[in-house]
This record gives sequence, C-alpha cells and structure tokens, in this order.
Amino acid sequence: GRVSLAMTNIVFADSTIAPKQAVTATVDVVSGAHGYYRIGASSTADYVTLTAALQVIASIGMDGAVTLAVESGTYTEQVTVPEISGAGAENSLTIRSVSGDYNDVTYQFSGNTLSQTKGVFTIAGADYVTVKGISFTSTFTSNQTPTVVVVNNAATHVTIDSCRIYAERYTEYTS
Repeated sequence: GRVSLAMTNIVFADSTIAPKQAVTATVDVVSGAHGYYRIGASSTADYVTLTAALQVIASIGMDGAVTLAVESGTYTEQVTVPEISGAGAENSLTIRSVSGDYNDVTYQFSGNTLSQTKGVFTIAGADYVTVKGISFTSTFTSNQTPTVVVVNNAATHVTIDSCRIYAERYTEYTS
C-alpha cells in the first residue's frame, strides 16, 4: 500500500516551528516474497529463469519462507543467489527441482566467466539457503577453473542436499 506523511510543524525543546508550507512524503510499501514459486517454461511457471526470480526476490526481500521449484529440463544459465534482506532461520530460501530428483533438472554453463569466485551456481552472501535435487554441470574445458558451485561472501546456513555437481576433467601437458 501507499503511506503518506504530512509534516505541519516541528517541536524542538519548548518551541514549535511551523514550515511555510506543509511537507509531504509518500512511500509505497511492498510486502516481501514468501510462498511457492515455479520456475520454467510451462504455463504454470511464475518465472522463466531462476535468475529472474532471484532478482525480484532480492529487490523486495523476504517476509516468509520461499520455495523456488524448478521444472524438469536443462537450463543454460549462470545463477547467483545474492544476499537477500529478510532471510533468516524462519524465512529460509529453498531452491529445488519440482520432482526432487537431480536427474530431472540440470543447470549447466560453459562460458569464460567461471572462476574461483563465480561458478555455474554461486551463493554470494545469501543466508539460510537450501538447494535440493538439482544437477550442476560445468562443461568448460581449459586450464582455467571449471568452477561449478561456489559459496562465498560470508554466506551462512547453506545446505546442498541430494544434488549432483560435475565438472569435466581437464589435463594439460606441456613439454
């Protein structure tokens, strides 16, 4: 909803000061994210990508537990879970496959932005995050780091359960 305040006077010590004209401030109050959201291409999906859902949630914060359930499929996407205002023990974030089976959902990425600080899936300062029943794959084959899952920026209370994490093996020989 919208909240407006009008300042008509200021009381300081024993004095009251009235401005020449009342000053009004208005702010739109938006509730935080809570509940179940479906990710995927179906007509029942709330968001097409996990990144889109996380951007919205990060922008409005959380005021309850959030579940992001990903539909079956292979997603070529580099995902970052940022720090989210309102997340905590009571307001946790769960990212999981709809089926609960990691064979049904794969996030893969092979771009050159993989590094020791950013993988296919990165939890960057988010707290109280559970990831369940998803596969993460890096198909990046070079002498650089084929990072798959990264937890950094002081993220706490992170659980990765029943997931598959895979990186191609790469060996380079020089003579």
